[in-house]
Amino acid sequence: MVMVHQNALAAGLYPRLAAESNVAERLLGGGMRHFDEIHRRATALLSELGLRPERHGDALHTFSGGMQQRVQLARALVDPPQVLLLDEPTTGLDPSVQADLLDVVQRVAQALGSATVIVSHDLAAVRVLASRIVVLHHGRIVEEGVSEQVLEDPRHPYTQLLVSSRLT
Repeated sequence: MVMVHQNALAAGLYPRLAAESNVAERLLGGGMRHFDEIHRRATALLSELGLRPERHGDALHTFSGGMQQRVQLARALVDPPQVLLLDEPTTGLDPSVQADLLDVVQRVAQALGSATVIVSHDLAAVRVLASRIVVLHHGRIVEEGVSEQVLEDPRHPYTQLLVSSRLT
């Protein structure tokens, strides 16, 4: 299982290092030793996630939140996980960046065949990414089911409150 944190910089990324170096560090940790191989793999991962090649050498602190999330996701995909855990993946991102990031996450998860667990208050994002929803209230499951069913016909009062406040 690999976790993609809400705050990419608090998740172990190095803000002063280049995006490619952040991914290369994880490749080195995984045992890769040849520079050309590391460079090729890091570049391929970043490009696959929509980071333009001319930005691969830029320091991470110069990136937007959405681009930092992509670098974090590239690091997570160094060893493709069986489970990808996303913690509030769209928090603090502009709507257009949110949509773009959700497309990338959905495409990558499907290509890898990874299960994706999303922890989020953003029900629009959950609707895009999740086939099933589990609603927690005070640490207890209050409702679960197929995403469309839970979002279109919520049964529990807390779920009804969430849906009415977040999707309107």
